[in-house]
This record gives sequence, C-alpha cells and structure tokens, in this order.
Amino acid sequence: MDFSADEVIANLSLSPHPEGGHFRPMARDPGLVVCGSEAATDYRLLTGQAGDWRLVETTEIWAFYMGAQLELEIATDQGLRPLMLGPDQPQIAAPAGAWRRLRSLGDWTLASCSTAPGLAADAVETPSV
Repeated sequence: MDFSADEVIANLSLSPHPEGGHFRPMARDPGLVVCGSEAATDYRLLTGQAGDWRLVETTEIWAFYMGAQLELEIATDQGLRPLMLGPDQPQIAAPAGAWRRLRSLGDWTLASCSTAPGLAADAVETPSV
C-alpha cells in the first residue's frame, strides 16, 4: 500500500512537532517512573528536510514503521556518525549525552521514539498503557 504523508498524518491524528515533522504520543506508562517521569513512546513522521541538532537527554530507541529510510546523525566526542533506520535496520538507539538530528531520505518516514523518562517537549495528555 502506498500512503501519502498527509494520509498518515490524518489517519494517526499527528500534530506538528517543535523539532519539525509531526508526532503523537502513543503511550505513557505511569507505572514505570524513572527520575520522576514516566516512560514514553511517540509516533514521529519526518519529511526530507534535516531537523536541528538536539541534545539527547535520555537514550532514545527509534523504531521504523514505513516510508523512506531515516538518517539519524549522531555527534559524540568520538566524532560524527550517520545511522540509518529502515527496513534493513528497523531499530536503533541514540545514546544519552550525544547530539543528533533527523532527516528522512525520501518524501517521508514514519517511526517511533521511546524514552524513559519521557521527554518534556512531548508531555501532553495521552493514554496510559
């Protein structure tokens, strides 16, 4: 099946994300509280433009769902390395303390990002698991 980014955004009720693209919190687990905040998983739909560099506050586990490959550029004191998320590498981690930016290598990519604790920028009212 071929979907457009607009169809995925509408079907999943995604909203604009402060870093670019669209997102929707999928689940918050108040039973798993780490450092005063619950674990979180969010859908992310990203388009071809590269996002801004962002400090990874807590390890991010990225999972691929559909669309084009997603490039995560990771910058640490050991240097810069690109990681590719897609059908051949469906899950990767961005380590806490690194800097990262995201870019879809096609029209769009649907992925998820899981963190524990959840990120403050994504803290909106969401269903608990």
